[in-house]
Amino acid sequence: MRSSLTIPILIDLDGILRIGDKLSNNSSYFLRSLTDEKLPAIILSNSTLSSSDDVRQFFLSNNIELNIPVMTTIDATLNYISESNKKASVYCNDRIKKVFSDYIDDDETTAVIIGDLGKSWTYEILNDILRKVLAGAEIIAMQKNRYWNPPGEGISLDAGAFVAAI
Repeated sequence: MRSSLTIPILIDLDGILRIGDKLSNNSSYFLRSLTDEKLPAIILSNSTLSSSDDVRQFFLSNNIELNIPVMTTIDATLNYISESNKKASVYCNDRIKKVFSDYIDDDETTAVIIGDLGKSWTYEILNDILRKVLAGAEIIAMQKNRYWNPPGEGISLDAGAFVAAI
């Protein structure tokens, strides 16, 4: 007999449902079971490379219709910027930067959004962020991982190292 108390299920995307760019074993069965049983669940991700739309597209491309809400750090950051009416300078890859296009204002910045820049980090970018923060801009770090292991490259510094430095 099922209890009347239902605890929501929080599901991490990367390393659980998705391994690299592949669907993990039994993800389809697991997601279908959640839907069939009408269990409350949400897929969460701290990835700064995928929005919820990207995650949904990933599952669609693997023939899975996703009926579970998805929230990534990109979505959470966008919600925060929108609700707090911030003018932002955005430091992440160009594809994700477009998500914030309605809020970008590099002249009257009230928030600095920091995401994944990979090998594009430079001394000039770090100084630009530092100057905006010292002038009063809020730092919004979409993630603070110290390092990561990109395929074929070995351990590499991640955004968290730069956020901590600033």
